[in-house]
Order: sequence, then C-alpha cells, then structure tokens
Amino acid sequence: MVRAFGLAAVLVSMSVHPAYGQTAESEPNNAPETANPAVRGGKVTGTIEWGANTDDDYWVLTVNAGDTIFADVDANEFGSYIDPNLTLYGSDGTTVLARNSQWDGLDPHVTYVATTAGRYYLRIGSGYGGQGPQPYTLNFFEVKCPVGDESEPNDAASSAKSVTLPATIHGKACPANDTDYFKFSVTAGRKLTLQVDTVGRERPAFGCACQIVATIVLLSSDGRTELARTHEDDSPKHLEYDVSQSGTYYVAVGVWPGGIRYPYTLHMSASGGDVSGTGDPVIAHADGLGTPVAVITDPTGDFIVSDRDGNRVWWVAPDGRKQVISAELPGPTGLGWDMFANLIVIGPHAVFKMDPQGHMSQLFAHEGITDVALAPDGTLWFGDDRARSLRHYDARGSLITTIDLAAAIGVGPAHVAVARNGDVYFSDNNDSNPTGASTIYKLSGTQAQVVFTLPAIASDFALDANGNFYLASSTDNRIYRYSAFGAPQASPLATATAPAGITFGRNADGSMNNHVFVVENGGRLVELSSGATSELGAPIGFATIAQVIGDLLKPGALTDAQRHVLDTIGNKNGRYDVGDLRAFLLNNNSLSASHAH
Repeated sequence: MVRAFGLAAVLVSMSVHPAYGQTAESEPNNAPETANPAVRGGKVTGTIEWGANTDDDYWVLTVNAGDTIFADVDANEFGSYIDPNLTLYGSDGTTVLARNSQWDGLDPHVTYVATTAGRYYLRIGSGYGGQGPQPYTLNFFEVKCPVGDESEPNDAASSAKSVTLPATIHGKACPANDTDYFKFSVTAGRKLTLQVDTVGRERPAFGCACQIVATIVLLSSDGRTELARTHEDDSPKHLEYDVSQSGTYYVAVGVWPGGIRYPYTLHMSASGGDVSGTGDPVIAHADGLGTPVAVITDPTGDFIVSDRDGNRVWWVAPDGRKQVISAELPGPTGLGWDMFANLIVIGPHAVFKMDPQGHMSQLFAHEGITDVALAPDGTLWFGDDRARSLRHYDARGSLITTIDLAAAIGVGPAHVAVARNGDVYFSDNNDSNPTGASTIYKLSGTQAQVVFTLPAIASDFALDANGNFYLASSTDNRIYRYSAFGAPQASPLATATAPAGITFGRNADGSMNNHVFVVENGGRLVELSSGATSELGAPIGFATIAQVIGDLLKPGALTDAQRHVLDTIGNKNGRYDVGDLRAFLLNNNSLSASHAH
C-alpha cells in the first residue's frame, strides 16, 4: 500500500468553503451525552489512548438534511503511535451510520449524507497503539458530492435508473461506499457485455492512497438474486453473460473506497440473437414519462399515458411535448374513453373520469379493476382480476351486469378490448413457463371462448378494424400480430424495450389511422415503423364533440349506428336532434344544467 502524506493540506485547498478555527477537546467527552461540539468546515484536536487507560472521544455536529459529513483523521500519518477508528452515530447516539478504521495508511475517515436535519455523533477511538495519550487532528471538511449521469438517489434496485442498451454512463462513486443501480431490458439469446472503467488510478485529491477497486454485479429481475460479478483481481472490470430469459435485469456498480473524486464510466451492450420485424426500428416520440402502464390516443391524435409509480397522467403530443394533466390519483393504470369523450382512469381502489375541461370525478369505487374498453353501443366493459370477472356498465356508469369467469380463467382478466362489431375480448396471464403466457378469450354470451395463447405475457393488446390482434410483451420485448382467428402473422412485428401499453393512432378529426404506438416501461413513447401494418385501428372513442355538433348541422360526420346510440341516451324519439346533443354535452360537462334550457 502506498503511504499518503499531506492529505489535510490537499483537502483544505480543495474544500468548497474555508475552514473554521481549530478547537481542542474538553474532557470528559467519552459518551454522547458529554460530546464536544464541532462544525462542518472546522477542525478539532485531542488525544486518545489504547490499553488499560482506553480513552474514546465523542464529538457532535448539527447539520441540515442533505449535508455531507466528511470527517478525516490525521494521527498515525503524522507520528502518533496509534491505529484510530471512527464511528458516526445518529441523533440517538447509538445507531451506527458509518464507520472506518483505515483510509490514509492507518488513519480513517467517514463520509455520510445526512438524511434528516439534526445532531450527529462521531466517536474516535484507538486500536493497537503505544502507551499514553496520542494526539490526533479531526478535520470536518465541508464538501459536496459531484453529480454524474446516474441521477442520485439510485443506491438500491427500487430506485435504479432505467437505461436502454447500448448505454455509456459517466457516474460518481460518492459518498464513500456508494453503489449505483441501473435497470434495463434484454431478450433471451443475447449476450450482455458490461465493463466499468475508472480514471485517476493515482491518488485523487479527495481520495485514498490505496488501490482503486471497481465492482460490477449483475442481478436478476427481482433486483436481489446475483447472476455474476467481477473479481477483485480482474483487469479490466468486465463481465459477459448469456441471457437465457427475457426480461428486466439490474446492474450494481461500486468503486472502493469511493468519495468526492471517484468517477467511473460504465459501458453496457447486448449482442447476438437479434430479431426484427416489419415494424422495426421503432421511432421515439417522447421520453421521461416515468413508469408507463397504459397509453391511449386522444380525440385529436395526441396521447394520454398513465404513470403508475409516479402517480401521474400525462398528455403527450407526437412531437414530444408533454404535460402532467393529473397528479391527484394514486397508482393510475388502465385508460379508456366513454362515449361522451370523458377520459376513464383506473386507480387501485376506484375508477375515475376526467371531462374535456380537465375536471376529475369518481365514476365508481371498486378494487381490482384492471382495464376498460368502450363498446360501439356506448357501454363500458371493465376487467376485474380480483373477482375474475367482466363488469358491464351503461354509458353513464351504472352497473348492468357482472359476468363470472372464475371457472374459465386462471388470472385476470388483465386487459380488455372491444372490436368494431361489438365483440368483447380479454386476456389472462400465467407464469408457468420462463417467459409466461397469455391467453386471449372472446366473450360468447357469458362464456369465455379461447381464441389463442401467446407464448409470452401480454402487457397489453389492441385491435385493428378487421379484428386482428396487436400484442405488446415486456417479458421478451416484442410486439406480436395475430389474425382475428388466432393465427400468428408476425412474431415479432417489432421489438421494443419493455413495452407496456399499445394503441393505434388517430387523426386530428378523431378518425383512426394505421400507426401503431407503444409506451415502454422505461418512460418512452415510440411508434412502430410504417411497414408494421396497413390496417386502420378499431375505433377507440365514440365520437368527438366536433363530430357530434357537426353532424347536427350537416349530416355525415356520424354513422346511423352512432346517431341511434346518441338518441338512446338523449330524448329517445327515434332520431338524432338537438335534445340528444344537449344530453351528450351535459354528460361531459361541456354544458351545465343551468344553461341547458
């Protein structure tokens, strides 16, 4: 090990703020209750002793949340015959937050970012040493961790940063003992290559005189099970791993000992086993949408995206502009439209609707709802995976009937879609094989009729105007197409990174087009290439406000079937007229009851 000299001088010269004055200890200070005060940016002096007259000293700091406590000892390095150790405690004086026994030679340091404001206690004690009191200087340097690409906090799998392969990340291993987590999706049959490079193998300004050691750990989809790791003697720090199961993987990167100036560069890529379809490559339209679960096209050709983990609902334009339109619902998942152009949003305990003016209200309370689809007759179909049933509601949100599917399906219904002719389809999921499987059913009366089984978990599916199926699977990063009769037509149609939701596009006048869009779990909205399909999407909404008004002035914007439905929720006089338009506008709050006469 190379010895370090003059660390205090180097640290002071690099410190963000000038040091305060030097303070000598005052005995007794061998317990938290009698700790001597210290301040960030200052230094203290004292003596400790090993052996029969063992003496530990306690110091107390008062800091703000987010402050970095950086304490460094100068003792053995400058002639004291002692092996000191440092322990940092929380405000109770007993909870250990950080400890160290050697950093510069035998002299320790600790680094800790305060999670809460308050008092923190630091104990300096001695290991083996000479007889009699030995002097030390304890420096409380006022420093902050630099910012890298990895967007702290990301020190656990639960807060891992999502990346898309290939990726190069410039990170900082700060504070000491910092581990950064990243997550990504990769398909079976590919080879992962991971490598971390460290710079400045000579001692950095705020660093250890010892060798810098980087570590890469590859973890499975649970974020805990270790699949591979680099060895201390590996040079460079490099991993290769053959992926046998599609899905999400995690990588944890650390640089020992870490601190203010410990940068690293992480390279991640996947090769071999490439698959592509007529919808490849996908085209990115937007990013930064949190953790999307569902996507649906709005009446003017823009998109609505649910971000379950971020408790947000996004509006997204095809050119990438985006805005949060709701941050008040916890855990939004499924999305849909009712016949009045109200947005339906599914939460964990209730179903909500947002009118065209942006007002949110509860449609009904129920736990276990997974998805919603609008039928041509204006009614709504909901999947209920808690009761394993389909729930059928009228246009205004009143329950018509519940269809029990428990005897036919194992899990679900997970997702629901309605074809242009009114046929209702739904999926169930199971994980009995490594990539899982999803069975698509057609509702026949009150019975579930199997259409086909996808050999992967379908995270969502959509229909085109001819009843063909488009399925997104996050377990193998593929988009599939099956015929209306359940025959595979493209496996895959395209590839995407952990696709979560899928929808067809709409034109500015509300009509459907043949563009297919997907939201990825990492936060992107992407479009399949133009070769994906020539078929138009099945209708997503019922009719736009402009179409309902325009058809009254000049018939042609609506079909006869749509006019009939509007009459059934209006004045029921056998024709579409002003009374039916009034009912439509009242149900989406475009017209208030007080102004309807």
